[in-house]
Amino acid sequence: MKKSVRHISAVAITAFAAIAMAMPAAAKPNKGKAKGHTKYHQPVLTQSYMPAERYQMPQWAEQKISYSQAKSIARSRYPGAEIVDIRLKGNTYRVRLVLQNSQMVDVLIDAVSGRIR
Repeated sequence: MKKSVRHISAVAITAFAAIAMAMPAAAKPNKGKAKGHTKYHQPVLTQSYMPAERYQMPQWAEQKISYSQAKSIARSRYPGAEIVDIRLKGNTYRVRLVLQNSQMVDVLIDAVSGRIR
């Protein structure tokens, strides 16, 4: 009798281990934890059709003009002037020019629209 009990318990343990290994991780029961609770809160990821920020500009509106485009805009405003420096700060290009009469002029150009400010 004792041999048959040992045999049955060994078979049962082996069968239980095989079933436990075959179960996917999501189907395994929580050990002593309430259902749905984890140590750290993990946000639910869903597809959203709203932009990340409520008042975010569309991507095409955020594209900036290049340095060479800013130079040509400044040259069109002051023909014959020599470009000394060009810098981008935020959404504004500052193009520093030396005019033919040796006067220095700063031209501020909007980097998104290309307009002179």
